[in-house]
Parts: sequence; C-alpha cells; structure tokens
Amino acid sequence: MFHKEVLGVDSKNLDLFFSSEDELRKEYAKHAADAELVITEGVMGYYDGMRLDSVTASSYDVARTLDIPAVLILPCKGAALSLCAVVSGIVSFQKDSNIQGIILNRVSKMLYPRLKKMLEDHLKSEGYDIPVLGYIPQDEAFCLESRHLGLVTPQEICHLKEQMTKAGNIVTETVDLDRLYQIAQGEQKANSPEKGQIKQNMRNGQSREPFQCDMEKYKSSDDGKVRVGVAKDAAFCFYYKENLELLEESGAELVFFSPLRDQKIPENISGLIFGGGYPELNCKELSENNSMRRSVKDAIRSGMPCLAECGGFMYLHEEMEDERHIVWEMAGVLNGRTYPAGKLVRFGYVELSHEKEQKESCYLKQGEVIKGHEFHYWDSSDNGEGLTAAKPDRRTSWKCVHTEGSLFAGYPHLYMPSCPQFAKRFTDQCRLFAKENEANKKKQRRNHMSEDRKNMKEQSEPELEKVTKRLNEYLEQICPPDQKAAAQAKKRWKQIAKPLFSLGKLEDAVTKIAGMKGSPAYSLDKKGLVIMCADNGVVEEGVTQTGQEVTAVVAENFTKSETSVCKMAQIAGVDLFPIDIGMVSDVPGVTKKEYKIAPGTKNMTREAAMTRTEAIRAILTGIEIVGMLKSKSYEILATGEMGIGNTTTSSAVASVLTDIPVKLMTGRGAGLSADGLRRKIAAIERAISLHAPDRGDPIDIISKVGGFDIAGLTGVFLGGAIFRIPIVIDGFISSVAALCAARLVPDCIGYMLPSHCSGEPAASKVLDELGLSALLDCGMSLGEGSGAVAVMPLLEMGLSVYKSMSTFEEIRVEQYEELK
Repeated sequence: MFHKEVLGVDSKNLDLFFSSEDELRKEYAKHAADAELVITEGVMGYYDGMRLDSVTASSYDVARTLDIPAVLILPCKGAALSLCAVVSGIVSFQKDSNIQGIILNRVSKMLYPRLKKMLEDHLKSEGYDIPVLGYIPQDEAFCLESRHLGLVTPQEICHLKEQMTKAGNIVTETVDLDRLYQIAQGEQKANSPEKGQIKQNMRNGQSREPFQCDMEKYKSSDDGKVRVGVAKDAAFCFYYKENLELLEESGAELVFFSPLRDQKIPENISGLIFGGGYPELNCKELSENNSMRRSVKDAIRSGMPCLAECGGFMYLHEEMEDERHIVWEMAGVLNGRTYPAGKLVRFGYVELSHEKEQKESCYLKQGEVIKGHEFHYWDSSDNGEGLTAAKPDRRTSWKCVHTEGSLFAGYPHLYMPSCPQFAKRFTDQCRLFAKENEANKKKQRRNHMSEDRKNMKEQSEPELEKVTKRLNEYLEQICPPDQKAAAQAKKRWKQIAKPLFSLGKLEDAVTKIAGMKGSPAYSLDKKGLVIMCADNGVVEEGVTQTGQEVTAVVAENFTKSETSVCKMAQIAGVDLFPIDIGMVSDVPGVTKKEYKIAPGTKNMTREAAMTRTEAIRAILTGIEIVGMLKSKSYEILATGEMGIGNTTTSSAVASVLTDIPVKLMTGRGAGLSADGLRRKIAAIERAISLHAPDRGDPIDIISKVGGFDIAGLTGVFLGGAIFRIPIVIDGFISSVAALCAARLVPDCIGYMLPSHCSGEPAASKVLDELGLSALLDCGMSLGEGSGAVAVMPLLEMGLSVYKSMSTFEEIRVEQYEELK
C-alpha cells in the first residue's frame, strides 16, 4: 500500500514459497522489462527462510534466484565495533551472498564518517570490497505509526506526502544514490562470485517442485465477463494483487465497494470477495451499516459465491468483539463470534488441502494444494473444518475454513497463482449463479404477469393492462443523473476560495442537483411543495389518536395558509399544491376529479387497501403532477402528506420492503398510548399475514397494505427522475414512498434529496436502504412537508456560495490541494 501511495506505482509479490524459481524469474522479467530501475524489498533477516534452519524463501534466496545485487540496511543504534562482526558474519555466511553495498540506519551525521571508514577498512581486510553507501539519520520523517498487524495504512496518515517528501530530501543528502544506481546496473561486482555455490545442506532436504501456471489453460472459456464485488476500504484493504489479476484473467469484472460507506452491495454482481484488513478497528461503523449487513447476508444466503479471508471472514460472523471487548453485530452469515485472543494466534506460511474425510469444496479438489499465509490476533468460536492447513514442514496442521456450498471463508490469505484453477472455478461459480439468478428473475416476472392477469380477471378491471402500459412507458424514460455535469460542479467547488469540502453535505447536495439537471449552471428560484392528502381504512382498528375527519380539516387549512408548513413555506418562498388523491371527504381547492382515485382506502386488516389498478393510477397521478409543475417552470419540488393513519400504512410497507419485523418499524405516530401502539403493531401484522405482499413488487405492497398518499408520492419521486427535477424527501411517509420508487427503478434515487430524519423508529432504516443521509437533524416529526421546506433556504444558501463566491485564481491565492 505504501509503495503505491508514495511512488505511484504498483508493487509485486516475489515469494519462493508461493512460486518456483522459474516462475519467479518469469514474473520478475515480465514486470521489470520496461523499468529503468527495479528495487526489491527484503523481509526479516537476509537469510531468514520459511524454517528456522533453512534459507529457502529468504530474501537471500530471492536475490540468488534473480541474480540481483543486495544492499544491506544495517541497524546501528547503540552499536559501534560490534557492527564489524555483524557485517562480517552476514557477508561471509554464504559465498554467493551477492551483497554489494551497505546503508547504515539510525546514525548521526557526526558519527557516520567514522563508522563508514571502520566498516570499509574491516571488510577490505577480509577480502570484500563492499562500500558503505550512506546513512539514514534518526528523524521523525522516517517514523511511521504501527499497530498489532504492522504499519497503519497510508490513508490514516494525515500528511504522508509531506513526510515522504522530507524523508526523500534527507536521503538525497545522506545516501550516495549515484553509486546505488551503478550497483543496480551491475557495475559493482567485487563480491559477486560464481553463481550456484549455495550450501545445499542449508535447505535440509527441503524440496520445491515448481508448479506450472499455464494461464491459457485457466482463462475463462466464456468471453462474457461476470461482475464480482470486492470490498475495499479501511476495514478491507489487504489483497494480493496477483489474486485480483488472476481473477480478471479468469473472467471476473471486479467492482469495488465499501462496506463502511456504501449502503448495499453493488448492483448486478454475481460474486463477493472480502479481503483482509482491520474490521476490528471499524466495528462500530460496520455494525451500524444495517442495510449493507443485510444486503451481504441476503446475497450469500441466496447462493451468491463468496470468498472471505481473515478480516472478511471476521465480518461474516454473527458478532465481533473489538479491542475494548465491546460486542457488535456483523453480517450474520456465519454462526458465532470473533474475538481478541490477547496474543498472536497464527503467523506464517500455510498449505491448504482436503484430507480424505473432508468433503471436497467447489473451488479446491482432492489432491490439490493452495498456498497462503496467516497473521491474526483475533480468533473465532467457529473457524470451520472444511480444509486442513499445514505448515510447510508438515509438522503442524489444523482444520479450518468454512466451505459450505459456494462460500469459502476462513483466516488464511490465499495466494491463488499457486493453484490457478481455484480462481477459474470461482468465476465459473459466479457465472453459474448469474445464469440461475436471471432465470429466477424471468420466472418471477412470469409469475407477476400471471398475478396481474389473475387480478384483472378477479377484479374485473380491464384497464389494468392499459395503466400498466402507461406506467412502463414512463419508467423507460428514466436514466441516471448526468455525471459529467456533477463532475463539473464538483470541480467548481474545489476552485472556490474556501477550505475544501467545508460546507459538507450542502456541497454534495448542490453538486448532486447539477447532475439531476444535466448542467453545472442552474437556479432554484421557483419552488413547490406537493402534499398528497388521503384517508386510510385501517383507522377502524383504533390505530390513531384522532378520527378521519381531521384529514379534511387540515387539508382545508392548507388552502387558508393556516397550517405550520404554510407559515414555513411563506418564509422559504415555496408554493403549496395540496392534492386530494384519496380523502373520504371532498375539500374545495384541494379535491379535483382528475386526481382523486377513491374516497379513502379499505381496511387492510380485512381486505386489500386498494386494487392494483388504483395503486398504478395513483402513481401515474404523482408522475403527471410533476410533469405539470415542470411545464410551469418549477425547478425543485418538496414532498408532503396529510392523512390520519398513514404512519400505520407506511410502517407496513417499510416492514415488507426491508424485511424487518413490524415491531421494529412501528412508532407512536401522532401520540399513541402504549395500548394504541400494541393495537397498531397487531393490525399491521394481521394485514401482512393476510395478504402476503410480494417483497419484490412495490406496487403489490402498496395495493395490499399501503395508502393513496404513499402511491401518489411514489409517482412524484419517479416523476422527478422522468422530468429531471430534484425532489426533496420529507419525513417517514415520504421516505417510504421514495423507497417504493427506488425499488421500481433504482436510478431514481439520483434525483432525491433527503431533508431530515423523522422521529419514527423506521425512518433512519428507510434512509439507510436508500443510501441517503439527511441534511438536517432537528428532531422533527410534524409531516406535511415541513422538513422538506426547511431545507429549501439552506439549499439556496449553498447555491449562492457555489455561483457567486470568488475563486482562488480570482483572489490570487494558491488553490488548496486535496490530501489523499
């Protein structure tokens, strides 16, 4: 990670445990071919191999195999004459050590000349012409923080670029880089004896049969790529680059995502990979990302192939205990808990294979071996028993890894080039899952069509086909926001003379609107609020504090500017459009025949709230209202609702859409007592049990347990995407409608702006499902569109800064640089 961050180039893994000598030479030649200078970084002591008494796979072994000169970095703190003994021992330990230079580490400028002369004179007296090339002083520029698994990641170091620049400047002064370059070119050969004089007894009979990695044999026979999601962020940051390259050669299209930041796994993937990293340091964020955890669990439980190693394996557990011994919920794919052991549990190379009694997995067959390593301080209550791991000397072995179905999860970090057919089998499984998934989708679509036809017959509604066709014609017009326009807006923000990203979510909102409108230059002068008014038959079950008549009273007050949102809208410059989409009573100025679907819904605990035809008509009404307002030059719309009993219907719809129990998604609404809340939960549970709405069909859910206001607002959100106009989400009811729209056409999320998070228990969960974060947190629960109206002035303020603020160039100040 540091090589990439500091040098800007990828590094490669050279390892004689994972590769044969021939394979190592081929890989080295392949990647060094176009380079002017190649530096190979050693690990541990120069002769330390994979066994206590063997040089096999040591840094020396790599240098010998590749016939490249070695330069020792010699730690010198607190030492003087002893350094001569140390250097003599290292240089003479093998006749073909090929050590061509020495750099002294942690040495002062004053002491260096004396140490250099002492070491060079001593080496010459023993027949070695090895120069001391320079020294590295003890300076904070060379200090990097570390923790239990090694160095912290580059992304966690605030001023890494400046620190490395300082370190580079120091080394330029203290190390003879020209001489070092000459050694790299092969001009220093005084201590380079004839090749091949390694002491064979140092290998202690260790054999390394070269594996043949004929990639043509393991490339995908299917020209089509299969999309595989790869977790990559601060929690999952360790991957062998060779593994990712091999997966790509085997037919995988890698799609990176963040379990920390993203709300769900990427769309249209057919496989998952979770690498190593630091999930134990990110427990809180991983646990609180409920929608991601649910998304991962649902995908793997549905049969999606998954590889999870070390940190990724830990994430798949039910629970993870952090270093403070706080227990957090994780993805819940695997039973048990992962916990800190208080010591290094395992460290070093491993070879994985199936013993005769172990069931063969779909990626590794009997008789095959895949190599890897383990390095972890956390342990698991269930490490799996699908494979047997053994140390290279085969003296120690243990069972590990879960290999159930297409899941492969355990602590070992695999090195796939050691068994390349493993990668091909994984991509083959992903491709098979993709085909089966597509077949299931087609079957579901056929079932839905059958259900639609059944509904048409049972309900005697010949217009269902007609309205369905109209809706589909609208939905086909939806496309994602203009990313080019959004990028231009983001670039403009960086040029404005202020600290980068200092307006936070407000900058994001202004940028997002540019993508919605397809232009970085826009205005928000004309603003509207669409309030869907409807009654709900479920109030018969005693789920509300007031009666249905209140809906009509409040709707009438909208026309008189006598509600809370009316007063707020006057200040914000927002025009109100109250719509009777399904009230029991007609209200002058609100009720219009072309918008009203029916005089309220039916009691959903006894029959479906509405027909499918009515649900689609309500959605179409919302779409067409947006189109009408767009034609009148409105540039942004807020959403609101009014309807006694609509938190009951919204909780029902949200519970089905998210597959979260009703009791966790239901609150007291407008002030229910404890008994009232119990009645409300019971009524919702009865309705869902009676109708069994199809979770994959939002229209079916709305028609069975929803409300006309939810359906109408669903249309408003779809209309925003169709007519490219920003739609601001209000509170709980509005966000449930937004989720319905998103499940119909995911791209419409790009045209939504969240305002605040309602006090209803399900509100934050629904926003998580949408992958949206509220702009305000005011503890509001009024409804009517009040939260959506409240953000309008804030958006205009942000837009004013965006449009009129001077740039760094205009005030002749150097532009801020984004630190990575």
